[in-house]
Amino acid sequence: MKSSFSNTLRVIAVALIGVASLAVLSGCAGGLALVAAPKQASPASADVAEVMAITFNSTTNLFYTANGAGNTVSVFDGVTNQLKDTINVGSDPTGIAVNPVTNTIYVTNSFDASLSIINGATDAVTNTLTTVGDDPYAVVVNPVTNKVYVADWVTGDDQNLYVVDGVTNQVTSSLTVGDDVSALAINTKTNTIYAATMYTVAVINGSNNTITATLAPSTPYRVPSGGIGVDESTNTVYVANTAFGPDTITVINGATNQVITSVDLGTSGGSLSVNPQTHMVYVAGNGYSGLVVFSGTTNTVVSLISLKYSAEDVTVAPSANLLYVAESSEVAVVNLATNTTTDIPAQ
Repeated sequence: MKSSFSNTLRVIAVALIGVASLAVLSGCAGGLALVAAPKQASPASADVAEVMAITFNSTTNLFYTANGAGNTVSVFDGVTNQLKDTINVGSDPTGIAVNPVTNTIYVTNSFDASLSIINGATDAVTNTLTTVGDDPYAVVVNPVTNKVYVADWVTGDDQNLYVVDGVTNQVTSSLTVGDDVSALAINTKTNTIYAATMYTVAVINGSNNTITATLAPSTPYRVPSGGIGVDESTNTVYVANTAFGPDTITVINGATNQVITSVDLGTSGGSLSVNPQTHMVYVAGNGYSGLVVFSGTTNTVVSLISLKYSAEDVTVAPSANLLYVAESSEVAVVNLATNTTTDIPAQ
């Protein structure tokens, strides 16, 4: 059952982030300024699916959305952007990840404390795990080891990171990594998992499921650390620091676990995704209808991508040079080569 305390904390955190993001922002790194202030409200409708998270399967060229209010997962063709299927999952799906090797999709269902496992070939839910905590919120997959990591949004000494074997679909280990894990990332080359918590980032060795470091720079991470990602080609970790402090992106050396720099984004950062081919980082701006584009080569903000609505989640398809953005009531497909955006209504 969902923990009412952790859910209340999450709601309060998100509400405060919204309040903190209302100010007009200026003077962001690289000379850019976010002057387009408030995000546009998504159209209210009982039929809106509320797209909370998005992921892309590079092997099948399909992308998937976790639809919180609809309790479904939508499957889209990456060539035509057309809806292919709709899959019923648990209550309030908030996180989604795919293993492109096994063609398996994993969905965290926050309200009924479960993990739905979907066969990508048949679009059928093959298993539902109820041993992943009271409030499973985020999920990430290592396709090399076939391990799945599920973050549980809880506060205190409770275990809140669960390791699932992708072969047996059983929880094999659980760890306590810090309060309110809101985002996960993985470096498949080093088999290292990163868990963004309330004020820190926990670094986990995927070989033995032990915490090897807890990173807390001088400017702490803020509730919730809405985005974390890894550039595997450079072994660099990026963390978007949200409300209650400077609106920055922190750059971390994955080999030494040392902070390289923290750069002002000009807005409170949310979800982020990294393109390891171009070393560009795309950050959803809370309270801003668009994405901040951060160069991992120069560690500067280089441009902004305007969207119709504020982004909930973003994922990059490096080989296609595309961005898939969850905008609550729509999905935006951004062609980075042509600088064009295709809006797809939530299904």
